Amino acid sequence: MKSLNIKSKTDALEARALAQMGLERKMKAWRGIHAYHASAQTLMSGTTTPVEDKWRYKTKCMRTNCATTGSKNHPACLQRIRLLEKQIREIDQQVEQTLKQAPDLKVKIDQVCTLKGVSILTAVTIISETNGFELIKTKHS
Repeated sequence: MKSLNIKSKTDALEARALAQMGLERKMKAWRGIHAYHASAQTLMSGTTTPVEDKWRYKTKCMRTNCATTGSKNHPACLQRIRLLEKQIREIDQQVEQTLKQAPDLKVKIDQVCTLKGVSILTAVTIISETNGFELIKTKHS
C-alpha cells in the first residue's frame, strides 16, 4: 500500500491495490509446503506446550514449595515434571522417525543444530516454518 501511495484503508482500496500490484509486478508463483515439512509442523505444534508447561510448572513448584516447606522437591511436583519430560521424549522420538523418512531434511537440521544452543526441536521448528528456508529470500527476512 505504501509503494502505491495509498493512505486510507478500506477493503475496496486494498483489493484494488492488490490487483494493481499483481498486474504491475512480476510475482513468484505460490508453492505449497513440502509433505515432510507439513508433518514436522504438525509434530512441533504439540511440542511447545509440554516444554513450556514443564518450565512453568517447575518454577511454580519451586516457588510454592520453598515458601511453604523450604524444600524444592515435592513428590507431586516431581511426578508431574517426569510426566512432562516423558511427553517431550515421545515427541523427540516421533521427530526422529520423521527425519529418517526425509534424509535431505535431516541434513538441514544437522547443519542448524551446529549452532550453539539450538536443539533438534528448535531446528525442526525453524526449518518447517520456513519450508526448508525457501521462504527466506534476503538476510532481512
